[in-house]
Amino acid sequence: MILAAGLLVLLGLGLFIGGVVTAATILYWACVAACGLAAVLLAVARVRDTRS
Repeated sequence: MILAAGLLVLLGLGLFIGGVVTAATILYWACVAACGLAAVLLAVARVRDTRS
């Protein structure tokens, strides 16, 4: 799950760079969504880790 979060952060970085290059607002919002999903995955991983 942590690996998936890391990949989502990298995807977010790529989307951010794409947004800067093309000035497409949708890429910025996709970056926010990808990084938000990564944060959720990290929170779930943390909760699972504390339960074990």
